[in-house]
Amino acid sequence: MTAPQRFGRRVVVTAIACISALVMACATGGKGSGADSSATSEKSMSSGTSSRDALTADDLMNTAAANVYDAIHTLRPEMLTGHGLGAPDVYIRDLREPKGVERLREIPLAQVQQVQYVKPEDARSLSGQQSQGGALLVTLR
Repeated sequence: MTAPQRFGRRVVVTAIACISALVMACATGGKGSGADSSATSEKSMSSGTSSRDALTADDLMNTAAANVYDAIHTLRPEMLTGHGLGAPDVYIRDLREPKGVERLREIPLAQVQQVQYVKPEDARSLSGQQSQGGALLVTLR
């Protein structure tokens, strides 16, 4: 094999390696190996919620909102309307709040660790009755 043929073969091998890396990055959303991204989706599936149904303290603090209600309204307004089914019940420290979503206006963002939306059919386990709009579970720090 001549020197130009060896050089050409190296270029082809390098090009294939680069294309393979690019395809892998696109397939995993730029998150690295497929194992990492599948572990993340398995984790969210095993908890019964998706990332669309939960907001972390970091998510909330990355808004210009002054309280939990305004932050949710900015990030996931559908959570405040029970995804169009009606206002969800609000639970703070496992207690149902009589004021409902209006109670969220009184809670500063710095006090919240997580807000999780629970679908109506799953909210029944919280109070024994089905909530038309589901439930918002607020976990405080």
